Amino acid sequence: MTIAGVVAALSVPGPLVPAVEGLLFIALLIWAQLEFASRRNESTDYRHHVAAMQDFARHARETGLFMNFVSGGRSPVVNPITMSGARADDFRKHYPQVAKEIDEWNQLATGYAQINNRFIATTHREAEKATSDRTTTVPMLLGDLGRGEIDLGDITWRMEGNRFEASYAVSIFNEPVYSPLISNGPTADDVERFWSVVAALSDVPEVREWRARVDEERRLRPVLTNSLDHAEYALGLKGKCVHCPA
Repeated sequence: MTIAGVVAALSVPGPLVPAVEGLLFIALLIWAQLEFASRRNESTDYRHHVAAMQDFARHARETGLFMNFVSGGRSPVVNPITMSGARADDFRKHYPQVAKEIDEWNQLATGYAQINNRFIATTHREAEKATSDRTTTVPMLLGDLGRGEIDLGDITWRMEGNRFEASYAVSIFNEPVYSPLISNGPTADDVERFWSVVAALSDVPEVREWRARVDEERRLRPVLTNSLDHAEYALGLKGKCVHCPA
């Protein structure tokens, strides 16, 4: 039946005929588009294309954000995700927002290991300044402080015997666990020197640089992980790329 026939069957008043015909035409176009999409989505080529995008998302997550162990489990990593090549171009067309998040991740990953190495070297250098190289536990404390894993206010300090100690963790019995910072009878000057280094740690350039990377990773990782998870399990694709089946 034609649009004019439908209008006649509905007994549409004359003044409303043009508007009704327009609405029916739009509805017909929408139906045709949905019918085409439905048939395309059922094709083998289309399902293969969806699977390729799912594989890309899974590979991006498992190589860029995590390292899987043969024995099971995985550990977070910060590695660049390859966004060159035909499949990456297709993924960018179908998932432009996720691709933008990957671009941000790749900016984070650039030089990540080198900045981390500079940070670790800095914690050892600052520990030597703080303790005259009389301890091996201070770099760990400075590392946790520099990464923002603990705050100065979370630390309990004490003099125990001839040791200056700190606690920023608890045992399985919920009791403070103290680590020696300066041994062999620290003086008041030793403690003051130690405190001056710890208090100024956040202003050290290498620490600021690393903390900025850590904060950016904490922001990006859950967002990108969630986006790639959704892309891996998506049953359909938005947008169109050059390799989409006709």
